[in-house]
Amino acid sequence: KIGDRVGVAWLYWTCGSCDYCQSGQENLCPNARFTGLHADGGYGEFMVVPERFAYPLPDTFSDAAAAPLLCAGIIGTGR
Repeated sequence: KIGDRVGVAWLYWTCGSCDYCQSGQENLCPNARFTGLHADGGYGEFMVVPERFAYPLPDTFSDAAAAPLLCAGIIGTGR
């Protein structure tokens, strides 16, 4: 909800309807949008993001400790 501490990964948005998205391989979505490339805010204190791509961050993690969890590690093959 508004005001919650969340993180946003490199994968900012996917269409949700292509074969890749429907089979759980969103990282291969041909319509994907990426933080810092298609969407501003990768280094911002505040940004707008689709809810399904906002990941809650527990208070037990500092920002620095949480950052690697949001890394661009969405590698894939088959394209």
